[in-house]
Amino acid sequence: MVETPLEKNQVQLTSKHRLSFDRYNKTLSFKYQKRGGKGKNAPLIDEYAYGNELHYSSWKALMNRLLDEEFREGLTTKDISDIDKLILALKESCNHIVKVSNEMNEYIKEKIVIDLGESTSGRGRKKVVRGIEISEDEVKDGDGDAD
Repeated sequence: MVETPLEKNQVQLTSKHRLSFDRYNKTLSFKYQKRGGKGKNAPLIDEYAYGNELHYSSWKALMNRLLDEEFREGLTTKDISDIDKLILALKESCNHIVKVSNEMNEYIKEKIVIDLGESTSGRGRKKVVRGIEISEDEVKDGDGDAD
C-alpha cells in the first residue's frame, strides 16, 4: 500500500484523516483509494491519497467537528483516543492563552503609567495613560512633574 507522504504542515490525526494548518485555516482531509484511470468506474489501485477537504477558521470549530458522533463512526479505539488527546491539548492551550492575556491586561492596568505632560485645558491637570485608559490627575504641590 503506497500512501502520500506527510507535508511539513500536516499531522496524521487518525488512520483515515490528516490535519493541516496555517495561520488562517485548519484543514481536515480524508483518506481515499486512487483509481487507475479517469472516471468513477476506473479500477482501484493500491495507492492512497488524502482529499475531500473540510476547512475550519478556528480550533474551536474543528474541535466541535471532532466531537461529532458522525465523524467518529468507523474509527478505531486508538483513533478516538488520539482525537480526545488532541481536543484536551487544544482546550488547555486556549485556557492558557486566555489566562496569560488576562494577566497581561491586569499588569498593564496596574503598572504602566505614561505621563503625557501638562494639560492644555488650563485646569491644572496633567494627562496620564494608565494601562489602556487615559485619565487626568490633579497636579499637587511638590510633584516632581510640576514646575
